[in-house]
Amino acid sequence: METQLDPMKDDLPLMANTSYMLLKHYVLDLDVDFKSKVIEGSIVLFFETGSQYRKTISTGKECCQSQFDETCKMRASEPCHIPMINVSTYSSKTECNDFAVSGKEEEATSEENSNHSNNEQASGISSSKDCCDIEDHGNKDFLLVLDCCDLSVLKVEEVDVAAVSGIEKFTRSAELAGVSKELENLRNWIVHELVTLPADRWKEQLYYFTHCSQAPGCGDLLFSTGTWSLEIRKSGIQSPADFPHAIRIWYKTKPEGRSVTWTTDQSGSPHIIFLSQSVLPGGSHLCGTRLCHEIAHAWFGLAIGARDWTEEWISEGFATFLEDIFWARAQQLSHDEIKEQQELKALLRWRRLRDEVQNSEEELQVLRPKKESTGEVSESGASVVKYGLKAEKIFMQVHYLKGYFLLRSLARKIGEVSYLASLRKFVVKFHGQLVLSQDFLSMLLEDIPKQKQSGLTVESIFQNWLDTSGIPKPLLEEGETWKECQLVQQVSGEVTKWIQTNRRIRKSGKKKMKQDEVVFQQLLPDQLVLLLEFLLEEKTLCPRILQCLERTYQLRGQDAEVRHRWCELVIKHKYEPGYGDIERFLREDQAMGVYLYGELMVNEDAKQQELARKCFAAAQEHMDASSAKVVAEMLF
Repeated sequence: METQLDPMKDDLPLMANTSYMLLKHYVLDLDVDFKSKVIEGSIVLFFETGSQYRKTISTGKECCQSQFDETCKMRASEPCHIPMINVSTYSSKTECNDFAVSGKEEEATSEENSNHSNNEQASGISSSKDCCDIEDHGNKDFLLVLDCCDLSVLKVEEVDVAAVSGIEKFTRSAELAGVSKELENLRNWIVHELVTLPADRWKEQLYYFTHCSQAPGCGDLLFSTGTWSLEIRKSGIQSPADFPHAIRIWYKTKPEGRSVTWTTDQSGSPHIIFLSQSVLPGGSHLCGTRLCHEIAHAWFGLAIGARDWTEEWISEGFATFLEDIFWARAQQLSHDEIKEQQELKALLRWRRLRDEVQNSEEELQVLRPKKESTGEVSESGASVVKYGLKAEKIFMQVHYLKGYFLLRSLARKIGEVSYLASLRKFVVKFHGQLVLSQDFLSMLLEDIPKQKQSGLTVESIFQNWLDTSGIPKPLLEEGETWKECQLVQQVSGEVTKWIQTNRRIRKSGKKKMKQDEVVFQQLLPDQLVLLLEFLLEEKTLCPRILQCLERTYQLRGQDAEVRHRWCELVIKHKYEPGYGDIERFLREDQAMGVYLYGELMVNEDAKQQELARKCFAAAQEHMDASSAKVVAEMLF
């Protein structure tokens, strides 16, 4: 009996069988229908045989097939790592890609489940699907499996790359390599030569990828669809080496689909989000830092990726750490200014991490939830993303923050110059590869031997930082150091002024405060965030103080991080003149506003709860499914 997955809570299944087939490049050609809210077109995929197959390729087809049979026998007696799935389960997680690639050798599916049209009723993928029938050792077609969700596949075809003008230059070495002159083999050889071109020939490679993607089709392929995957086969093809290495998939999105979600901005000008509009208003600070974060992903996330998707800190932690370095360079700050700015940022992140670990499930706070099993996949290459379907996980920043503090701690121990040099070395060594945490940590400690002598080991880092929930122990010892930062001390001084002024106003009753009675300093955006966070810790702030606070710093015109804290103050103190600011925030900054819905409900104030429901009713249809579900649980 198949186990149904909860598309909002469970692990995300990845059917990818990269042991046999690996995607090396893709080319998209899409049209957008604004009226029907559908994106339609084709994607051309270029493959190389995976590592599992390449190990045996030199011994010929017979050995490869026998290894497949042996693998299938082993899987029949071993538990499978892939959860059973019911096709009726509907994914709503935005983390699912359109297509991710895999391949697995499998008994040929029946004609009822393999066709040339979208088969919405294809049988669900379960643990039994990852095994061959050990009672039937007849011919078995190789099955290519792509991870995909919520797409209508219209057609799959082989691409005739041999028809491209000038492509014969890639076939000259085929005879020397003993490749058969049959056209199918030559096509695969062309793709092999193309994807293995050295990096210094990238312009030539891109030229031929583009032209190959425009080549005509040379035969339809059989396919079937499931909840989480697209399975493709070619009759009579029994090994990855003989399967077409260039295929074209014609597909379209579904208006109600969650893998690719149709969104609109505040004017209604549909768009593909690169940078949220929430970071654009209020000066250059927030936009600048976020851009630096995304630029950092060019190295960590794109050039180097996590081999196991549960280790997303490898991407997000590095990008968060490097965003400060990039932003400091962009501002052309002095050494002292850089240190001050980064200390202030560290304190803000510390407070955010502290709040997150206090208000989230412990299991979601662990950066390596699979621990010693991290990076392990099934024989076919399939795996799961731990907690990948939990709706609340998308709003958590623990992988950003704990990853950032780990890298910051290492930089402080090693010295920034040596640390950045090691980081460059790591990028050069692993460029274009998928890595695990130990790949980076082992190289770093080997590069700087004195750290091993001081007791810093990969195992100790796992234990203190990556494999446990809560605040890492080494970080707890650092909490007091940020108070010495001049920018922080300046904020503390301003907070004291506001608290004293608040007390005087409360004692004086209706007597108005003179505008020149207290002089408040202008603050940087990050300082404003910290100021408002400190004021949020005060039990009572009177309406006149809140009014003066907004006017002094022009809070309605600040960036989204500042305005979010202002809205929290408005909610806490039931400051009705600020309710319009909350409504605006929930309308224009939907993703950042999820937390505010909870705050509006916690106070058990009728006006605030009415405001929350009103804003949700107006924004619900424009929110992604995860956000809408989380907010609905808060409100109803």
